[in-house]
Amino acid sequence: MNTETKTCPYCAEAVKAQARVCPRCRQWLAFRSLRNPAFASWVISGIFILAYLPLVILLLVRMDQSFNPRPLYHESPQKLRLTESRMSWKQFDSGFRIVLTGVVTNESNIPWEDLQFECRFFDTNGTIIDVGNTYGRTTAQPHDDAAFRLLVSPARDTNVYSSYRLTIIDARNGRRGF
Repeated sequence: MNTETKTCPYCAEAVKAQARVCPRCRQWLAFRSLRNPAFASWVISGIFILAYLPLVILLLVRMDQSFNPRPLYHESPQKLRLTESRMSWKQFDSGFRIVLTGVVTNESNIPWEDLQFECRFFDTNGTIIDVGNTYGRTTAQPHDDAAFRLLVSPARDTNVYSSYRLTIIDARNGRRGF
C-alpha cells in the first residue's frame, strides 16, 4: 500500500488518502466532518440541548413549586407537635415489626401531609441501638389533631428495645397544585 492511499475500515478497499467517503461502500471515513450525518446530528443535538436546558430546568422548578409550594416545612418546623405516641410490637408473616401510634397537633394555618418521622430506639442504658425513618400517610389539617400509625422493621431482638424518641423531620405542604 502506498502513502497516497489508505484502507477503508469498513470494506478493506484501498481508497485515496484524501477521500472522505469510501467509493465502494459509501461509508464516511472522517467522523469529524459536518458533512458526516452522524457527526452533524451530534452537533445539532448538543446545540439543541444547550439551548433548551434552561427551559427544562425552569419547568422542573415550577413543577416542584406546584407539588410542594411555600412555605416549606423546614422553614417552620415547630408548627407540628407530637402530643402523644406509643410503641408496641406486632407479629407479621415476615417477623416482628415495631408499631408506633400517636397524635400530631398542627398549630399552623397550613395543612401538612406525608409526614416523615425519625424514630430513635434506645436500650435500658440509654444507648441508641436503632434508627428508622418512615412516612406517615397522614394529613394534619390547620389547628387540628391527626392520628398516625408507623411500622418500623427492627434491626435487633425485641427484648433489647427499651425506649424511643420520635421526631417529625419533614412534611409536604397540603396546598399544592396537583
